[in-house]
Amino acid sequence: MDCKEVMEKLIDYMDGELDRDEEAEINMHLNSCIGCKKEYDEYKSTIDYLIDNSKKVDTNKDIKLDVKAAKNKPIRRITRTGFIAIALSLIFVVTVFAADIFGFIEDWKKSSEKPMGAWEELIENNVGQKLDISTIDKDIKITAEGVIADEVNTIILLKIEDLTGNERYVPDMFGRGEENRSILLSGNISDVEHYNDGIPPIWRNTPLYSEEENTVKLMISTNPISKDEGDIGIHINRLTRFFSPDIARIEDREVIHGNWDISIPVKQIESKTYMVNKDIDLDGNKLTINKVILAPTTTVIDYTLEKFNKKEDYLIGDITFLVKSGFKTYERSELSYSLNGIDYDYGSKDGDFHIQSLYLKDPKDIDLIVNTYDYKKRGYDIYNIDYDNLPQTIDYKGNKIIIEEMIKEDDGISLIIKEDDSKDREYCETGFYFNIIGPKTIVDDGKKITFKHSYTSYSTDIDFETRDSKGKRVDLSKEESWKDEFYHYTFKHKLTINEDDLIRMGMDEKDVDNYLKPRHLYVEGPYYIKFPNLKTNIKLK
Repeated sequence: MDCKEVMEKLIDYMDGELDRDEEAEINMHLNSCIGCKKEYDEYKSTIDYLIDNSKKVDTNKDIKLDVKAAKNKPIRRITRTGFIAIALSLIFVVTVFAADIFGFIEDWKKSSEKPMGAWEELIENNVGQKLDISTIDKDIKITAEGVIADEVNTIILLKIEDLTGNERYVPDMFGRGEENRSILLSGNISDVEHYNDGIPPIWRNTPLYSEEENTVKLMISTNPISKDEGDIGIHINRLTRFFSPDIARIEDREVIHGNWDISIPVKQIESKTYMVNKDIDLDGNKLTINKVILAPTTTVIDYTLEKFNKKEDYLIGDITFLVKSGFKTYERSELSYSLNGIDYDYGSKDGDFHIQSLYLKDPKDIDLIVNTYDYKKRGYDIYNIDYDNLPQTIDYKGNKIIIEEMIKEDDGISLIIKEDDSKDREYCETGFYFNIIGPKTIVDDGKKITFKHSYTSYSTDIDFETRDSKGKRVDLSKEESWKDEFYHYTFKHKLTINEDDLIRMGMDEKDVDNYLKPRHLYVEGPYYIKFPNLKTNIKLK
């Protein structure tokens, strides 16, 4: 499997809903791809945090939630492909914990302004289709208000209204498995044949603020349609309250079962594609801008990047861009996104970066700016863990790393690891992981086969601060949104291994106890971020 396929199936993988072959393929990919493994860790740490806290909530107490502070919880940084987990986690946190509804609504209102503003600008300029197609069940009305379809995305705007009260409802995202998804799409959507039961993926499902207290706007993004004109069917079967400060556990949430079915006509808008084929020297690495696509929903920068820097011995993981046109700078798109995995492999990377739409401006030329790229030093080292003499100091590539302590958990252990605290430290963080070689048993044609398998567990950040391109600390509570120039400067990590993880990865329960205290610590990186600010003029006409 490639990174895109793994990202599509990651939630089902965590739910244990995949067959043995698919699970084995994803296990193999996660053991070899640092970027996807970090995405998995983010998903898991988010869910673990929510499950843990859902058990601790005492609804008899006056709960005060500082939503801005919650955004800084150590659940790892928001990466480019982690939007599903983060978007859902925000809904989950609010659904379960939010007593400070006013504070959340203000943040929600603010974060909804950009996508709604971009949508309305296109619709008001007759780009896309205004719709008024409704269905009602259980006194809840769902209306398709519009659709914008181009060669990159199909984006649908729904309105969900409580007709008898003042509740805000959203699709219930807690179901497990394909058959329990609360939103299903069908119809003329490209690549639909690649998905089980003909159901395409919903890349993004974003609840947006509405002034009406009984209403939520829901923006659904999916693949382009497969022909110039077609139809898309939307089936929603479960809704839950967006705000539920009165419940103590996720399991106690209110779920409304029903059938809301809408079929909408869709016309695809032709994009403007410009072949560029321009090379840029990125600190010794060749970056080729292949083409630029001006679509209604986004501006796509299609590129190829050589990832290994032989001179400095590092591998590039990800790259971001800005576009300047006239007196305006265009940033990452608020309506679209690219599903590029953050991987540190050799060779070249073919990617696409999605920037705010210039479709209406239709410029003759643009200034393309290479904004950031992150990289890691090649290789890794292995250290024996001296459990009897902690704290333990290790020297990794000239950096002083300290294993401070071991914490015994209910079903495993955790190591607390401190990064180098030198004032002149330049890197963002180091990677730490356990790599346990142990038995795995599978059943093949009725026979049990046992073989050696690699079980890998990566660390998560537990103490960090957000910094900007000048190395200054960023107060996220004062920022509208995460920017590509922001990064996490990590001070401490937590590295955990437990029974559940080993069993999930395929170890027999009877063998687990022998592998819960790994002898070796694997260290990789460090990881860095650079701000090249390289500007290239690209003629479009």
